[in-house]
Amino acid sequence: MSSTDYSEFLSQFGGTLVKPSDDRSTSTLSDALAGKKFVMLYFSAHWCPPCRQFTPKLITLYEKLQTDSKSVELVFCSLDKSKEEYDEYTSDMPWLCMPFDATESKKMARKYKVDGIPHLVVVDGVSGEVITENGTEEVKMDADGKQFPWMPKSLNEILQTDSKSLELAFCSLDKSKEEYDEFTSDMPLLSMPFDATESKKIASKYKVDGIPHLVVVDGVNGEVITENGTEEVEMDADGKKIPWMPESLKEIRSDGIQRHATG
Repeated sequence: MSSTDYSEFLSQFGGTLVKPSDDRSTSTLSDALAGKKFVMLYFSAHWCPPCRQFTPKLITLYEKLQTDSKSVELVFCSLDKSKEEYDEYTSDMPWLCMPFDATESKKMARKYKVDGIPHLVVVDGVSGEVITENGTEEVKMDADGKQFPWMPKSLNEILQTDSKSLELAFCSLDKSKEEYDEFTSDMPLLSMPFDATESKKIASKYKVDGIPHLVVVDGVNGEVITENGTEEVEMDADGKKIPWMPESLKEIRSDGIQRHATG
């Protein structure tokens, strides 16, 4: 990152940051974030019950990361409605906070596509690029931060399975083991274990916003062939056109398709 790019990254935070644990002292951005490999952005508010439940878990993780000498800092971006609520909510926070009246907090919420709170984003402290927008779920699944900064993995890495000419993996979003066992009892396909946290990671990776949802990916390079597999099955029940490759993609990869068809 050039000095100009880094300045732009810092400028989104405004002028100064507050540290409640240090008698609400203020720090300049260059001092507070200098040399940090990772920066977590925590969008939250006192009026939000799920936020108040999640914050203690995040504090535990943050303190562990600091103890483990991870090069990371967290910035709380307040969406509180009053200064009194902000002061009460931040009083036990060990990290840096945007000031209550900082207009940048809402601007950053839009920039990082915050559509609900609590919302935790992890960004690269050097490049400013987003590493994950699903930090809240990551904390719930990895409370000790063993896999921090939760770098996205390829499908092969997540599933840890060899590529085959065609295979299907069921990623369960069942709420109970009993429902999972009943639902999968007649399935002839591979299934992720009921308690596999990777199922939610895969759902997030492939932007699943409703179920049933079927995605077809290239088993060699992991690229998505179609995200509309559910509709394709309904229109092509015999699978004559599988893998339902879009025409535009067929033109780009025509040579490869022919090799797969004949090899």
